[in-house]
Amino acid sequence: MKMRFTLLLLSIVALFSCSKKDPFDVNQYYSKPEQDTILTQVVAHLLIVPEKVLARERLNKKYQSFYLNEAKNFSINKYFISEQDSTLYFYIIRPTRYSNGEKRGVGGKLKLDEKLQITQLEEIFVTPLLSDDELMVKGNFLFSELVKGNIDKFLKMKTYVEWPDEMTVYDTALHEWVIQK
Repeated sequence: MKMRFTLLLLSIVALFSCSKKDPFDVNQYYSKPEQDTILTQVVAHLLIVPEKVLARERLNKKYQSFYLNEAKNFSINKYFISEQDSTLYFYIIRPTRYSNGEKRGVGGKLKLDEKLQITQLEEIFVTPLLSDDELMVKGNFLFSELVKGNIDKFLKMKTYVEWPDEMTVYDTALHEWVIQK
């Protein structure tokens, strides 16, 4: 009797866990090769440019292999496509610029054309250096608020957000954070 009850309980748990899909799971939207294509492009926008390359040339196709290699160190943690205007929201975990194993999270939004090429990208927030657990908890919270349209009131939480701040804003033309004058 106990064995039947245990099996029934496990079956119910398995059924509910399978039927509950994460609306922020990138796998619901794109295949693995498509995810890699998108991630590599996002990395080109987020990462510093290759040595001896001007920032305005960073998106040139000839540097794609550099970004493809760097993309191995990034992961798409959360992803959502708005049904209203097809805006794609992302939360990516990335190494720090001078990485010694440290990571930070980046949340933003982008638009893609029919060939999965980025036509617009904006970083909305960057976390401070955080542990893996904090990146998950704090990043997931910030991402859900970003998708809901409530992110502005949380951008001043210094233990959650490093940028933007009083001095640093994201420049959508340069695809980088800049100091305000």
